[in-house]
Amino acid sequence: MLKLFFVFFPLMMLAKSEIAVEWICPDTEQMGNCSTVPKITDLLQRISENNEYPDLYYCPFNIVERYSKCMQYFLYSCYAHSSDPDKTLLATYYLPFNEDSKKLCTKGRPYRKEFIEHAACTNAVLKAEHLWKQYWQQKTSELGELEKKNIDDMPTNEKCQLINNYWDSTNMHIRFQCGFKTEKFHRQVLGNMWPFSILLKLCNELSAYGV
Repeated sequence: MLKLFFVFFPLMMLAKSEIAVEWICPDTEQMGNCSTVPKITDLLQRISENNEYPDLYYCPFNIVERYSKCMQYFLYSCYAHSSDPDKTLLATYYLPFNEDSKKLCTKGRPYRKEFIEHAACTNAVLKAEHLWKQYWQQKTSELGELEKKNIDDMPTNEKCQLINNYWDSTNMHIRFQCGFKTEKFHRQVLGNMWPFSILLKLCNELSAYGV
């Protein structure tokens, strides 16, 4: 199943669509068709450019909750258009965030100020999706040049090593550059980035089974 996912994940849910709007996320002010997956970085960029939102809007649990709801809108609208392998993977591994952010976020905490500090310190917060794609493309290119090998042909455990190396090194860099609070924010929020969050979950499951 994981091998299948690694083959399909760059194209997942990106079937061509001529319809302008097929999903709408009122909580995140996003919309699109089934050719475009909602990006958590778009939400982060939007709230970074608008200082009129209340503090709780910048709480990491609130951000993840709203993004998760948006992904549910997207999947509900576009599930029927996806391939059978994609449907199986989505049904098996996509676990929406079900926690109530109102209970997890601390009332009166200056989340807006903290968010601005996180975003100002590292571009990994607002450009995480671009950085992840850039990393994967770079590794694909390196394998092709140095080993004459396609990344799709790598054993699953080696692919997971690439993913875990990226996640661990990114968080270590953020901790060194910006401190533990920004690293924690990055883990809490960007650990839910699609489809990276599913890759992490799958690799962690395999690791637990000693694969």
